[in-house]
Amino acid sequence: MAGTAAAAAETRRLLDEAVARHRAGELSTAEMLYRAVLQREPRNAGALSLLGVIHFQAGDRDGGLEHGRRAAALAPRSPGILNNLGNMLVEQGEMAEAERCYRRAVQADAKFGDGWVNLGRLLHDAGKRREAASCLGRALAIQPAYAGAQAQMAEYALEEGELERARLHARAVAEFDPNRGNRALALKVAQRLMERERYEEAAETLLEPVRRLHAPGADLRGQDVEDAIGTTTATKLRHDIEQMRHLRGRGLIPEAYDRAIGNYQAVLDGLPAPSAGDHRHRLSAAERTRLGPGYNRLLYLPRLSAVQGGALNPALDFAGIQRRLRAEPQWPVVVDDFLSAPALAALQRFCLEATIWWQFTFARELGASIRNGLATPPLLQVAQEARLRMPEVFGPHEPRIIWAYKYYENSSGLAAHVDDGAVSINLWITPDAANRDPSSGGLRFWNAAAPPGYFALTDQAAKVAMLNGVLASRRPEMREIPYRCNRALLFRSNLLHQTDRMDFADGYENRRINITFLFGERREGGEGEA
Repeated sequence: MAGTAAAAAETRRLLDEAVARHRAGELSTAEMLYRAVLQREPRNAGALSLLGVIHFQAGDRDGGLEHGRRAAALAPRSPGILNNLGNMLVEQGEMAEAERCYRRAVQADAKFGDGWVNLGRLLHDAGKRREAASCLGRALAIQPAYAGAQAQMAEYALEEGELERARLHARAVAEFDPNRGNRALALKVAQRLMERERYEEAAETLLEPVRRLHAPGADLRGQDVEDAIGTTTATKLRHDIEQMRHLRGRGLIPEAYDRAIGNYQAVLDGLPAPSAGDHRHRLSAAERTRLGPGYNRLLYLPRLSAVQGGALNPALDFAGIQRRLRAEPQWPVVVDDFLSAPALAALQRFCLEATIWWQFTFARELGASIRNGLATPPLLQVAQEARLRMPEVFGPHEPRIIWAYKYYENSSGLAAHVDDGAVSINLWITPDAANRDPSSGGLRFWNAAAPPGYFALTDQAAKVAMLNGVLASRRPEMREIPYRCNRALLFRSNLLHQTDRMDFADGYENRRINITFLFGERREGGEGEA
């Protein structure tokens, strides 16, 4: 008897470990563990179902469905197993059988929220909106904090043009699951607000999940956040020390941060040399404690308003800019004095003061994005005014991504690349006095685009190799466009480009900052458009 109990406990342990590895994306390890469970218990429906999910995720759809159907036959009243099978069937386009699975799942357990949400989504897509809303209502009655149901309600409200209702549901998502709300949903709601020129509300919608997720000492609800506060780079620490000193010098953060500055410097001084191919340093428990709960968190965010009189320079010839971009789509259009003076000052202040520089993909630069704090009314106003003032080029395309980079040590870690969109704006905002070589510091462009198949690649090294192959075999013409403050480059997103060499003076306010606005989706075949 004791042996049977011990064997069952070991099987349960293996299954729990398999699920944990599956959730972490370690599919090969998870598959091995699921198979180990099935060797011990060939009729273990849970392992069989999840093994089917792995097969499906790996591209073996027939195998995945076979495992899923066998599991459902073994456990015909298991809501989770029926839900897994329903999800695979939806992906396969077998909607009638998927609907039967979801209905059986909620019949087996009327409090199974995922089943109600998935059934509601399927019914909504089938045009049965009233019944879909009822399903989502059942999920929310079970658990008002169910972020999945709240997110679906927000999506449906947007489709129906009910912006205020969408905002309420998006706010609930941000409250109950800020990691989910930090992604596409908040941006979708913000895009609708931007179209109505409600920039303050749009920025707040984007920032609500960020404040909850990145507040000092906030509960961590996502591996991406855990990784962010668990690693660092020398550039990251240098930047944060400089930024805290900048904020302290203006009285924007309290005196207590003087101690934090000293602690950051101590950790920086103790960093080992980065290993080959990996510039990140995994923080020890002692280092994390020394950096404190504010590391890589939202310590300060300036509150700015939309720019009265407009964010774009009203003296610009917007019709002429559009004509130039259409006439030579193989090159960027250079526009000097792109922003109005108040808008430029606002963006400079925001980028210097906002503690949102949490991305350190490259060794010598830091990044921020619209989905993680790079959201302030003047910035959103720039994106929307580009659509309004240049409707033929930008009007059809929503601002999909906005990102910014600060550069250290006068070099970039990014090879020649293309943007995954329709049309882009690259904008520089650091004062020209910081640039010690006015002939450099900008971007290089080649009159070539990414070849077919580029965007299907998932390995970054393979992407770089493909574009380098284009440059080597086609030898396209290259143009260097030097840096100027408040200079914007408007270009078809698929053009090859790369940050040029640079020589900027040392000091926090002299760091080169660029902001990129990416509009719309690329066309099929990998081509952007202008």
